[in-house]
Amino acid sequence: MIAAAALVVILLIAIGSWMALAQPFALSADTNPVQTTSNTAIGSTVTYPAGWNAKNTSTTATLADSSNTAQIVLVQAATGDPAKYLQQQATTMGITGAKAGAPITFAGQNWQQISGDFQLAGASYTGTIYTTTYNNHLYTWKQIAPKNVFQDEERLVFAPARASLHLR
Repeated sequence: MIAAAALVVILLIAIGSWMALAQPFALSADTNPVQTTSNTAIGSTVTYPAGWNAKNTSTTATLADSSNTAQIVLVQAATGDPAKYLQQQATTMGITGAKAGAPITFAGQNWQQISGDFQLAGASYTGTIYTTTYNNHLYTWKQIAPKNVFQDEERLVFAPARASLHLR
């Protein structure tokens, strides 16, 4: 009985030591589920899911999943009235029944928002548009996804990406 107990203790110590030294369950940097993009032209940095694509221009940072159905678009424009710009963007996107939401804070700024449903390539989408003024520029954050998965994208992708956004 004593020998069996000693064997169990030795086995536990050996397994514990191996796990502490080898760290067989640690994730390598290669399996990091997120990546970061910076757009120096508009002064932004944002983290987004691995497997998504980033495209930057002098006024826009676009993030999209592999099928381009879920997207985030950050745009820097000349200063203007954020409320009017929101309405203009909602109209341009064809959002029906657009509803203004409560102001939200991310990237250290207060953002106004509007959201609603629209059609894109014959499919039903939901979109939310946020806008703020920072350093004499108007910034707009648009996020769209098919209506049936929008809430999942909001929870898994959009909210974490917004939380990671840095403007400089």
